[in-house]
Amino acid sequence: MIDEELKSLDNGNSMGAVIRQSGSDPDDFETFHYPSRGRNGFALIGADLNEYVSRCIKAALANGCVPVGERPGEDWLPTYAYGITDDEIARNMVAAWRALGRDPEFGELMFSWEDWIDPDAYDEWQARRAAAGH
Repeated sequence: MIDEELKSLDNGNSMGAVIRQSGSDPDDFETFHYPSRGRNGFALIGADLNEYVSRCIKAALANGCVPVGERPGEDWLPTYAYGITDDEIARNMVAAWRALGRDPEFGELMFSWEDWIDPDAYDEWQARRAAAGH
């Protein structure tokens, strides 16, 4: 179990604060940041790093981010490839990251915000999440 009071080697912020802020900043909602921040900022490895990344993904979802897959026009489309509940999405995104054998790059395991998602597709995302209890 990770210690959310642990201070970042980069800036001294607590791990809990860093996790809670995931997805709340336009420059910090991409999943590819999470593994390196956990590894470099908090010296996490193995299961602790997996847990950290999972918590960051769940925080990004709580902060309004949506996993996206395609951008056929100007707007992104939500992806259901990782599931619909927070636990499914976090578990499956961590598994997808680990299956890569490296940290995700920009464009892989992407999130977006409502403003950048096709409105009809976003409404469908919200309806499916509500039906799943979110």
